[in-house]
Amino acid sequence: MQQTTSFGAPNELTEYRTMLRDTVRRLLGTEWKGGNDAGEIRAIWNRLHHQGLTVLGQDPATDSLPDILIVMEELGRASCPAPFLAAALANLALGPDSPASSGMPLAFHFGESGGDGDAGHIVCEDGVVRGTMRFVEDMGVADALLAVADDGSLHIMSATASGLRARPTDGLARPPLFDVVADDVPAERHVLRPGSLPDLVLAARLGLAARAAGAARRGFEMAVEYAGSRHQFGQPIGSFQAIQHKLANSIILLDAAALQIAAAGDARTDNPAAWRLLAQSAIVFCGQTLRGVALETHHIFGAIGFAEEHEAARQFRRVHADVTRLGGAMRFRADFAELLLDHDGDALAIADEGGSDPASGIRREIRAWLADSWTDEDRKRSRETPFHQRNWNLEFAHRLGRDGWTTLSWPAAAGGQERTPLEQLAYTEELLRVDAPDGPLIVGSRIVGPEIIAHGTPELKANLLPALRDGTASVCLGYSEPEAGSDLASLRTRAEPDGTDFIINGQKIWTTQGDVATHMILAARTNPDPQVKHGGISLFLLPMNSPGITVRPTMAMYGHTYCNIFFDDVRVPASMMLGPLNGGWRILGNALASERVVMAAFATQVRDLLRRIIAEVKGRGLSGDRAVRDRIAGLAAEVQAAHQLALRSIMLSGGAYVPMVEAAMGKVYASELSQRLTEAAIDIFGAIATLGEDSPGVPAEGLVEQLLRRSIMMVVGGGTNEIQRTMIAVRGLHLPPARSAGR
Repeated sequence: MQQTTSFGAPNELTEYRTMLRDTVRRLLGTEWKGGNDAGEIRAIWNRLHHQGLTVLGQDPATDSLPDILIVMEELGRASCPAPFLAAALANLALGPDSPASSGMPLAFHFGESGGDGDAGHIVCEDGVVRGTMRFVEDMGVADALLAVADDGSLHIMSATASGLRARPTDGLARPPLFDVVADDVPAERHVLRPGSLPDLVLAARLGLAARAAGAARRGFEMAVEYAGSRHQFGQPIGSFQAIQHKLANSIILLDAAALQIAAAGDARTDNPAAWRLLAQSAIVFCGQTLRGVALETHHIFGAIGFAEEHEAARQFRRVHADVTRLGGAMRFRADFAELLLDHDGDALAIADEGGSDPASGIRREIRAWLADSWTDEDRKRSRETPFHQRNWNLEFAHRLGRDGWTTLSWPAAAGGQERTPLEQLAYTEELLRVDAPDGPLIVGSRIVGPEIIAHGTPELKANLLPALRDGTASVCLGYSEPEAGSDLASLRTRAEPDGTDFIINGQKIWTTQGDVATHMILAARTNPDPQVKHGGISLFLLPMNSPGITVRPTMAMYGHTYCNIFFDDVRVPASMMLGPLNGGWRILGNALASERVVMAAFATQVRDLLRRIIAEVKGRGLSGDRAVRDRIAGLAAEVQAAHQLALRSIMLSGGAYVPMVEAAMGKVYASELSQRLTEAAIDIFGAIATLGEDSPGVPAEGLVEQLLRRSIMMVVGGGTNEIQRTMIAVRGLHLPPARSAGR
């Protein structure tokens, strides 16, 4: 699996940030040996200072927060309690006036303004500070304490002042947090920039989340290594499906957390309108997931990880101590709910529209085109069409083909637009925004078309590409069989040579739109040896009106038909083979990855439903309900996680690298989230949310029950999520595959 652990763009770090991460990791790897001794902590702090890291955040013109988050992640990975966050907060608050400039180790305390009602508070009168401060980190090594008073001002005190008494507390945190009492302690007062304190608190919470994410990642990586080497019952425990699925779930959550933290850090300067939403979403997500990952790590280690000297124990303590600071999960969700529910307008849309959009050009183009080619009258007629037929609009497909929208992903040399994956996503989002259908084109022009261009015979290209370009041809997927659903290597449909043709016999099942598509991309076995699995499969583009094909459609729960299709001596020319004989598996893998990228983009529709649910909650007067607010905030963070996972798989597609693992992660998370979101909507709105779109007063125009039904298909389609988890574990985490019982 490609690097997915770094904070930066969804697929890679910038060169500078890669260097920063590697520098910090090497430094900690050679200079930090672990432990909580104050002398050792001060020594590593001095090394960080000499590297110039203790001034990060001082220059307001520099985008320092992503750099701060990288350092925090690496400190978490190394279980290193250097007082870096306190220095970074002092730098963000005070700029060049920060005492961190001299290399002085600091402690920082927000008081109740940080979100924790038990944190204590201080007041400053006549230049001296009085009060109690709890949960103070770094007091065991600090030379100065910076504390926020009740009036929002910041005060700097000497950690050795005679009126300052600090007592370590017992608990999960190692080194311990301190209770500090200030009794007439002289202090230097600073007035913070107006409105800067909430953002400083967000930066602190995000820094703690980054450190917890680094600790959880390191514990997870150790668990993966252990699962590959620890043997039980004669085989490594990493070959057990239960272990594989635990680890697959964990890597999905860890990557989603890292991607959210990265997006929030970048938004602070790149997209200020989105900064608070993305930061709060990342903080909420980490607060409600990373502890679970740490627990799963210990479940895999078993008793060996329970020893305090084991590194996993330090990571467990760090994760729990960090994500519960400055308010904890419920307070994080309460703050996020305020942003989502207590202000006019659509907070998600405002965040999306802020900053630069690399796909803004195509958005303007498709919006202008839709204004003329998908009118309100077209949409009205579409909504009057039975739901199962609505997305199969051949007339609209012809319009898209006429004006060139069918070839977004095709290379320019083949007459395509050669749009970037992000532009293709923007196109999909704009069609969803106005309920415009492109069902006939999704498989044919977007998934199969590029494979025909790359691997098709001249006859196949001449036969099918013009019709796919014009929107007059459509393709269904002929993969699954009664004995080969997700396990396509076991398929039994045969294609036997007969002169210049092949004769096909067999059966395909669960074929969406098999009753209306003009062609099928058919996976068939061309090597009869049952021991040859992947190497015995070929692909064909088969006209659905070929003699010998019997189609039996069935209405599926998600509102569309799927079909059982039987092939009895169906003749297809060899020229309709896609790729070489017995060489279909690699092409099939590419097509499956493309399908999963499309399915991962299902996160776009999940985001749209969340927007509608939030609007309904506001409109129905439910936004004051604490249970509703808590549920909405938690789900909104998950929706943002699904969006980031989908965005990563889309950005990685289109090149030589096929993002099989990343696409599977996005598909698993988005499909299961759609079930959690729709079930939550039913909990919030009650029975009316289970009604269809034509029912009076139905919330979100009936999308709740529609998406709930569709989510079942998304979970099992394109390979069941259980199979996806196994693939993530084996191909992504390099765990050993399961061994059969007889071996």
